[in-house]
Amino acid sequence: MALDFITKWPTFDKLQRSRETTIRSFYTRGNSRSEKVIDKRIEKIHAADPVTTDKVLIECCSMQALALVAQIKVLRESIKDYDRKILKVYRSHSDVSIISSFPATGKVFGPRLIAALGTDRTRFNSAEEVANYSGIAPVTERRGKSNWVHQRWKCSRFIRQSFHEWASETTKHSLWARAFHIQAHEKGMGHHQAVRSLAYKWIRILYACWKYNRPYDEMHYISMLKKRGSTLIKIIAEHPDAVRLNGPVRNQFVS
Repeated sequence: MALDFITKWPTFDKLQRSRETTIRSFYTRGNSRSEKVIDKRIEKIHAADPVTTDKVLIECCSMQALALVAQIKVLRESIKDYDRKILKVYRSHSDVSIISSFPATGKVFGPRLIAALGTDRTRFNSAEEVANYSGIAPVTERRGKSNWVHQRWKCSRFIRQSFHEWASETTKHSLWARAFHIQAHEKGMGHHQAVRSLAYKWIRILYACWKYNRPYDEMHYISMLKKRGSTLIKIIAEHPDAVRLNGPVRNQFVS
């Protein structure tokens, strides 16, 4: 919508001279239908002052903006081609049944997790190695009697981001993951620290399934938590409104 906006109104003067109905129609066609939001935008347009009135400068900058819009539109189509190819390769990958068995993978995180692990089962000898490689595992430095814990700097930022974002998304699809996140908050962790801690736990599960070619089973993991007397079960009981997932997973967890 931003690209279309610049294409339609490459100069501020042209935008201010447009009819209000035209501007409203543009936003509604772009699926921005909130009347309050549109009213605020129109109000700002009418109240705004131009940075410059230099016609030469305005013409040059508007031409540059239109040229950049054209390039970005071509780039977006190229990105879509890559996405389609990545999804095709992912769906035919030998490990797709394992990775897709995890919650919140889908066409976004599924390919990213496969790329992080690879197919060589001898590449990692433990979940800890995966956690270190991904940058999720923290680093502890000791100097004398003082300790300093910080995030791992020597790692792939994209891989670290992938595990972090995926773990955050699982809190919407896995009941125990949501409970884990709540528990971390109760221990005084901030959001990102809690997500990193959750990602560290997911890596251990992911590694075991990947190493031994076993799909993830949410029901099996929940039953194991019950057997161990996990405090996550208590979290579910104490926070029925905060932990909301529909379907058999929730029923199995709290029964």
